[in-house]
Amino acid sequence: FVQLWTPPTPPQDDNDIYIDSVMCLMYDTAPIPESKLPPVYVRKERKRHKTDPSAAGRKKKQRHGETVIPPRSLFDRATPGMLKMRREGKEQKKNILLKQQTQFAKPLPTLVKPAAEAGQDNPEWLISEDWALLQAVKQLLELPLNLAIVSPAHTPNWDLVSDVVNSCSRVYRSPKQCRNRYENVIIPREEGKTKNSRPLRTNQIYAQDEGATHTQLYTNHFEMMKVIAGKRSPPIKPLLGMNPFQKNPKHASVLAER
Repeated sequence: FVQLWTPPTPPQDDNDIYIDSVMCLMYDTAPIPESKLPPVYVRKERKRHKTDPSAAGRKKKQRHGETVIPPRSLFDRATPGMLKMRREGKEQKKNILLKQQTQFAKPLPTLVKPAAEAGQDNPEWLISEDWALLQAVKQLLELPLNLAIVSPAHTPNWDLVSDVVNSCSRVYRSPKQCRNRYENVIIPREEGKTKNSRPLRTNQIYAQDEGATHTQLYTNHFEMMKVIAGKRSPPIKPLLGMNPFQKNPKHASVLAER
C-alpha cells in the first residue's frame, strides 16, 4: 500500500478547520520591519568613451522614428570630386612612403637588358593588334577611353585584354605590354594628340590597311624561307621514290638472303 499526498478538501462545515503544523515553520506571522528590508537598487549608467574598444564593436540601437541610411553600393558612380580626392590621397600616401625610406639604403645595380627585353614592343605592333586592344577595352570591358573608374568594382582587366589581343597576334603580348601600349599610343591617337598634322584614329588606319600588313608580313616570311632553301647544298644520296623503276637496296638485300 503506497500513501499518496492529496490536497486538503474543502471544509464541510464551520467546525471543519484544516491546520498544517509544518507550514508554520516557513513563514513569520508578523511582517518584516522596514529597517531589515534591503536598499532599493538603482542601476547607474556608465558613460563610455569613444576610445573604449568594447563600445566600438557594439551596434547602436535604432530608435523608433529614426531614418535608416542604407549602405553605399559598389556600383554607385563616383563623382569627379570624389575621384580627385582619391587620387590626391594616393599621391600623398606615395610621397609619405618615399620619405620614410632609409637614407643609407644602397641603390640596386642597374642591369643592362638585352635588346629583346629592352624594347617591350619588339616586334612592332600591327594595326590589327591595336584594333583588337581598343575593342577589348571599349566593347568587352565597357570602359571609357581614358579608363576613368565609373564605379569601384569596374576596373580594367588587362589579363583578359591580353588574351583577346593574343588571339589575333603573331607574338605573345603580356598584360603589362597591353596596358603600356593603350596608355602611351592608343589614348593619344584617339584624342588627336600625336605629332602628325592630320592624325588618324585607329579605326581609320585599320580600314585603310585592309589586312595588307599581315599579307606583307607572311610574304616576307615566305621569301626568306625560299632564300634559305636556295642556299642549301643538294643532297648527295639520291632520293628513293623519284624513279618508279629504281629498287630499294635494302629490299634487294633481304630478298637475296632468302
